[in-house]
Amino acid sequence: MSSGSSARNSDSSDTRDRPLKEYFCLADGRTAALLNSQAGCDFLCWPTFDSPLRLAALLDRRRGGSVAVTPTGGPITTATWRGGSRAARYTRPDGVRIDVGLVADGAEGSALVWLVDGPGSGSLLISPTNPEAGRGSGWQETPGGASLGPALLEDGPGGPLTLLVSASTVASDAGLLLEMGPDGIVVWVGASLGEGRLPPLLSLASHSPTEAARQTRRQVAGIVAQDQEWLDNLHREPALQGLRDAAPDWAFAAVDRSLLTLRGLQDQNSGLLVASPTTSIPQWPASERAWDYRYAWLRDCADAGIALAHAGAFAEADEVARGLARLLKGEPGTANPVHRLSGGALPPEHFVRQLAGYAGAPVRIGNGAAQQVQLDTLGEVARLAGELERGHGCPPELLMAIPAIADAARVRWRLPDHGIWEVRGAPQDYVHSKLMAWTALRTATELAEKGRIEGTHALWAEEAATIETEIARRGRGPTGSLLMAFQEQGMDSALLAVYLVSFITMADPDASVTLDAVAAELGRGPLMARHQPERDGTAAPSFPFIFPGLWAVSAEALLGRREVAEARLRAICRLSGPSGQLSEVADPESGALWGNFPQVQSHAALIDSALAIWGSTRRGLR
Repeated sequence: MSSGSSARNSDSSDTRDRPLKEYFCLADGRTAALLNSQAGCDFLCWPTFDSPLRLAALLDRRRGGSVAVTPTGGPITTATWRGGSRAARYTRPDGVRIDVGLVADGAEGSALVWLVDGPGSGSLLISPTNPEAGRGSGWQETPGGASLGPALLEDGPGGPLTLLVSASTVASDAGLLLEMGPDGIVVWVGASLGEGRLPPLLSLASHSPTEAARQTRRQVAGIVAQDQEWLDNLHREPALQGLRDAAPDWAFAAVDRSLLTLRGLQDQNSGLLVASPTTSIPQWPASERAWDYRYAWLRDCADAGIALAHAGAFAEADEVARGLARLLKGEPGTANPVHRLSGGALPPEHFVRQLAGYAGAPVRIGNGAAQQVQLDTLGEVARLAGELERGHGCPPELLMAIPAIADAARVRWRLPDHGIWEVRGAPQDYVHSKLMAWTALRTATELAEKGRIEGTHALWAEEAATIETEIARRGRGPTGSLLMAFQEQGMDSALLAVYLVSFITMADPDASVTLDAVAAELGRGPLMARHQPERDGTAAPSFPFIFPGLWAVSAEALLGRREVAEARLRAICRLSGPSGQLSEVADPESGALWGNFPQVQSHAALIDSALAIWGSTRRGLR
């Protein structure tokens, strides 16, 4: 880098996509950053999860833009978390250590920071690579660091971004070079507030880098301490206390990491969770199965709230419940299945053609599923209310919405929909959707009978019984197993939810028939294909999904197959990399992760599956 010129891409000759297992996702309830194995940031949206792309080397190594902070003298050899926290730690055998975290910038935004410590001698190279696809001005050297001008394309990638360093730098073609000192180095990346104004933390870093470095180190230490305290408090709750006593260390650690992942992906303002902080990581290489998940799905939020409640994180689960109640606005029968975290409508689905895409898949912004009818979301939201009520009491905001949810389910369950898999074809009578309508009605009936809500609970109970009859008549195959749809004789891995909501229990005759049929037809190693063959008009296949594999773990545990359940859970946990985070789908043969990363549904299902094996949480309705 030289004054007045843009940075070069120091590894432009290597355009191969990095495996998802390499990444650590740092999230702070505002945004998320994906860090590769060498502590470089390859993906960042700012100021919120669903904001325009700022850095997107994850989606295009050559043109997407990144920031690398690299000690000279050899590569990083170990990447891990800083204890039980959401800050990452990178180390080298010679003692060099880099801690990376997201901190508050003082203006209700986030700044990504690197804290570099180690031997007094040695040097550090900071290499910001240009997001060329955004057609902005590129990184320019400035006093104390560099700046990235705004992208000329609305979706990015590009700035404005500001990079600051706590020590004097020397510009080179490779980036900014500086000598390591005894007090270490702090590197900040954040965004201006417009018209050249910097948020307080970055402004302080530009005028008094020594004081800003001290404050930043305190912030990161505070985040680590707060996260560990949060986990320690949960460990004292009955659910996790029992899990700690009964589960092996690897399972308990996986639950802790899943809880921290959910905590980071829960929006600080709305209480809702972003389904995943990334967009367009495909479910199959170079396929059109690449979607934008940086939004709040009613289903995913409810499932995360249920898992948090089961783990004893009631404060966070209550915030999910309140956020969902605000989204429903008293009209759950017409609510879209997915919203922006702010509550607004998604942008129209469109392609970002300036980026090559991960594994050659198209890059999308927005999600057409927002216009679909997905009946199962009613059941998931009602189920959250029921689980919270059993745990410590459901917030009144969500309780007030349950009668309308039940009334909508009573009317709409007879209609076809697009289902949990959001099939982009003609609606069908999916059995899973009917099952979740039954769950909404049964939950509302139970709450009404306890005096917690008012409504026509006799009609709700009657309609729930009618759904049971119709599923028995039209939704079962010759062996007694449930089927994908009234019109489809195949299997659907979403049918494993029958065990989670106790539509089928151990007391039922042939209780394992559906589990066995789904596993036989759709099992792919420890994972589950959603259905076979694909039914949505997209020719490309999909790797099997992680969360229904974890639903199978719960089903096996609830049916008394504990050893089988534990083996499946262990195999799924082994799919994660050093971060312990899981994506949406995976290749069971190679172990590679695919689909957007990390995925809320995968981590919510992991928590519940571990508790199903080793915990004592009461589940379901019957």
